Amino acid sequence: QCTGIDKSGLAFTDPKIYPNPTNGNVFIETETKVQISIFDNLGKLISEKEIEKGVHSINLSEYNGGVYFLKISDAHSQKLVKVLKT
Repeated sequence: QCTGIDKSGLAFTDPKIYPNPTNGNVFIETETKVQISIFDNLGKLISEKEIEKGVHSINLSEYNGGVYFLKISDAHSQKLVKVLKT
């Protein structure tokens, strides 16, 4: 018998990521503490960090131009965002 639906995954608020495309710094604005994993276009993990609520900068200037993927996750949800570095 179904008694309800678990809403725990609904607490994840989409972070704001800008500018995209970027020539170096990407800003991530989040409402909760999240884990950020950065992958290159081949799926290789190149960086990982945990950030608190607020606005944070991620520097991509040391990497070549191209497509990068940011996996943003909290305890209940995750989101994959494509970022273009020029």
